[in-house]
Amino acid sequence: ANLLVWGFDEKSVFDKAIEAYQKSRTGIKVKYQKVSENNYDSALIDALAAGAGPDIFMVGNRAVARQKNKMQPVNIL
Repeated sequence: ANLLVWGFDEKSVFDKAIEAYQKSRTGIKVKYQKVSENNYDSALIDALAAGAGPDIFMVGNRAVARQKNKMQPVNIL
């Protein structure tokens, strides 16, 4: 299985975490895609609306308040 992760930081920031995750979850491949911070919000919303968004995505701390009407908490059982 593949997981697509979007963020606006350099991939090198997450290399160790991605490597550790992949080692602990055999068969899972994580692909990190850096998206320009300048158009991150609109690119993410467009991708999600089109059904082509990432599996995991970053949300900047300032964007949480601005986008809260579009978010839904996830309950993990």
